[in-house]
Amino acid sequence: MNADEAAWRLEKDSNGILIATRPVEGSAYREIRASTTIEGRVSSIVALLQDMSYWPKLNKIISSAELLQQLNASESQLYFQMDMPWPVTDRDVLYHRTIHQDDKSHAVILTDRALTGILPEKNGKVRVIESVQQWTLLPNDQGGVDVTWITHTDPNGPLPAKMVNWLSVGPPHESISVLRAAIERGEFSDAQVSNVAEP
Repeated sequence: MNADEAAWRLEKDSNGILIATRPVEGSAYREIRASTTIEGRVSSIVALLQDMSYWPKLNKIISSAELLQQLNASESQLYFQMDMPWPVTDRDVLYHRTIHQDDKSHAVILTDRALTGILPEKNGKVRVIESVQQWTLLPNDQGGVDVTWITHTDPNGPLPAKMVNWLSVGPPHESISVLRAAIERGEFSDAQVSNVAEP
């Protein structure tokens, strides 16, 4: 096991989904990794993640998600609003999303990075300014896709320790579970994504 892998601490192993966390230097908040294998197509998973109307189903904290601007086939700007549990103030975040596919492995890497200075802040919401999430979708030899989702977010304000721990395990596990179930019951099964090729 290399040093990078050793830094991860397994938090949950349930229903074929692994949730691990590791500390991030200079941050009070842990990086989260969720992984599983999904029986389906890479294009189907990308299409679901690109469907903004699906994000509130993937994560109950997200109240709405919208595509603000499609910059080109591989880049876009996305706006998410989040209903935080009381007494924490609700959050919102503007992401720059990129999609890249490796020509040899056909792995798709979908990366969201928080943007600042573009969208005016809204009353009653705290703007998240430091957040990165990355999805790696790697086709396997069994005809499925190995999915890894790594995310690190500074919520821009203090959160109770119990809530931080819950956000690190419960919601990511549920998100991956909802995603896998949707793909495996055939949602987006015929989806075609212009910049994604199947192996």
